[in-house]
Amino acid sequence: MTTVFNNGPPYTKKRIMKIKLQTVIINYPDSPYANHASASIGNYTMKLSVTTANSCSNFKMLSITIYSKPQANFESAAIRCQFMPIQFIEYSQAKGGASIVTWLCNFCYPGSGASNTLILQNLSHIFTTTGIFYVSPTATNISVCNDLILKPVTKNTTHTAQFAAATGCIGNPTHFTDGSIPSSVTLIAWEWNFVDTGTITVLNPCHTYTTSGNYDVKLKVMNLGGCQASIIQRVFACSNPLAYYTFINFFCPAGTVLFQVQFHLNL
Repeated sequence: MTTVFNNGPPYTKKRIMKIKLQTVIINYPDSPYANHASASIGNYTMKLSVTTANSCSNFKMLSITIYSKPQANFESAAIRCQFMPIQFIEYSQAKGGASIVTWLCNFCYPGSGASNTLILQNLSHIFTTTGIFYVSPTATNISVCNDLILKPVTKNTTHTAQFAAATGCIGNPTHFTDGSIPSSVTLIAWEWNFVDTGTITVLNPCHTYTTSGNYDVKLKVMNLGGCQASIIQRVFACSNPLAYYTFINFFCPAGTVLFQVQFHLNL
């Protein structure tokens, strides 16, 4: 706690503050402020003695209460990816003192602008760059005692999902090739959604469409840090052509029949 003494008349020689068997002596004209840190809570009596240059003295007794301060703590979600919100869960404890009433979280990240400091208990935050960030929450109880903690939070890099597909006809497999661009973290999982069926989790799959048309195929890729990226790309499945023939004429040389073969695209 901080105790403030009045500066008093110029003839004041020294001030003595006693609390919990500890003594603080302030000689005039030093600053009239004295600090005392208590390691235990409870009710105590403070004695302030003032002595003048001619050895006259007086004192005043004051009862004070030392409150317990809270213990600040938090955890962050296991998956922490660039451009994605990170969930922070507050685990601060009252530690035998008064109830915690306010939480102030500093993300130490100027790029967050006005959101760099938030007054919430459980919150989420988005880091637009990667690296290690030190998050510092402060918990304050109803007695205005507070505590803060500084913890590192690692933000993983993201990657870019992309793929190529060879145009195929219905009844024949269409080949899909992953072309995702990894970051510094290795890609470990792929999930393909071909629209007309369920999903498949292989790197470079094949898929056979039974109906012609456009299909918005989705690829979702995850890296070792749990970060995900996805892309939706249109793939066209064309119909097989219809083949037929006609007679050109019946006046051919002996033993020869002339046919005209034609094809019709069944789009």
